[in-house]
Amino acid sequence: MTPESPALRSLRVLELIQANPGVTAGALADRLGVTDRAVRRHVSTLRQAGLFVDSAPGPGGGYRVARGTRMPLIFSQQELVALTMALSEVPEAVTDGQARSAVAKVLGALPGRVAGPAQAVLDAATSLPDASAVRPSAAIVLDLVRAIDEERVVEMTYWSAGHHEGGARLVEPWALLVRHRRWYLLGRNREGDSERTYRVDRIQAETLSERRFERPAGLDPAHEFEAHLRTRWAYPTHVEIHAPLAAVQPWIPFTMGELAPLGSDRCRLTGRTNNCTGYVIDLARTPYAYTVIDGDELRAAAQDVRQRITVSPRSTNVSGLVGQPPPHPLLESTHHIGGTSDAEVLQRRSSQA
Repeated sequence: MTPESPALRSLRVLELIQANPGVTAGALADRLGVTDRAVRRHVSTLRQAGLFVDSAPGPGGGYRVARGTRMPLIFSQQELVALTMALSEVPEAVTDGQARSAVAKVLGALPGRVAGPAQAVLDAATSLPDASAVRPSAAIVLDLVRAIDEERVVEMTYWSAGHHEGGARLVEPWALLVRHRRWYLLGRNREGDSERTYRVDRIQAETLSERRFERPAGLDPAHEFEAHLRTRWAYPTHVEIHAPLAAVQPWIPFTMGELAPLGSDRCRLTGRTNNCTGYVIDLARTPYAYTVIDGDELRAAAQDVRQRITVSPRSTNVSGLVGQPPPHPLLESTHHIGGTSDAEVLQRRSSQA
């Protein structure tokens, strides 16, 4: 391993002081594997470079970065690699001109020895496009962040699913959330006096009004968002799954509803959904039979899915799927597992609906 240069060691001292205000010379020496005298020499080097580090002797003393000190941008190789890996996991961000420009500026401002591995990861990784991915306008996100911070009501034009034109909304913005790479705005619709979530990519235009609001005390955005997804969709669902609760839990995401045991060999799933067909398909991905107990729309969707399945006379054997979700149940060429096709399994499950 190449030894650190004195300049890099001084920057590491600065980073540790910034992260641990009041840290002593002895603690810094132990962390860096040097002497107390070497630490004091590095602090002196930082001061000569215009990076003001205050020190106080005695108990309760130690080093602190002085107020108003403009800190240099410091990254380790591991931090930069983690940053580029996170960027590579979002294909539309990799191809976005502004995102690539920002990363190029960060890497270009750092020494090649530090930035080189991160640049290599970015160059070597190929991010495949995701047809379902959507990105909101960066300008709209910034305006919403400002509205949340200043507690200002937003007047916005919102395109709802199933509508060809945007409708006006008057919203108190509480928080932004990201789920499955989609951005959501959690807030209160003033006109309907109801808590709502909005997909930010469907906001066509917005204006920050001068009207103010007060965000609910003790708001837990993640909890409120999850509760909204579970309980505030149009169609109720009540399903009995023919397997123990512990076996079913890993297969059912929280957004599908709440699971409760029904004896030792079955469990109940209750919730709501706006997409009954998608709900049925998610149920079919579990390896268990189920019965729709209540929900006319869900029952109709289960029957429709069953009728649309085509069982192929020539099925393909699939190996290595033990413990994994089965293939998509609506594939025209279904797969054979243990002598029974997924379509046949789904037919048996949904026939009980």
